[in-house]
Amino acid sequence: MPWWFERLNGAVPHHLISADADAIIRQVPALRDHRAAIAGRAMLCRRTKVLPIECVIRGYLSGSAWKEYAAHGTLAGEKLAPGLVESAKLEPAIFSPATKAETGHDENITVARMLRKLSVTTSRSGWSA
Repeated sequence: MPWWFERLNGAVPHHLISADADAIIRQVPALRDHRAAIAGRAMLCRRTKVLPIECVIRGYLSGSAWKEYAAHGTLAGEKLAPGLVESAKLEPAIFSPATKAETGHDENITVARMLRKLSVTTSRSGWSA
């Protein structure tokens, strides 16, 4: 199982069923002759709804983060200290979600906007959208 999914297993529902080539072939026998090609390179997953959010952990004030800060003094809608310079190290690193733009670059959004956009609710079983 890939590293992140291994750590999330049992804690957060996700789409991964297996990354083991033999388990994949048991589910999709037509892949039997392609075992060497899929070993370590394929995942068997549940169908899901794509969530158009990129979760970014920023360690430096660069790119779109710098653009937002220079214009508004914020990152993902949160106020940052005044007087930072482009590519300044952010300590601690900051979670700044982004939405996929129809054209051009992704757009930074606030965590609250991210949750509204996804219509996310929490329950005892975890997150659902």
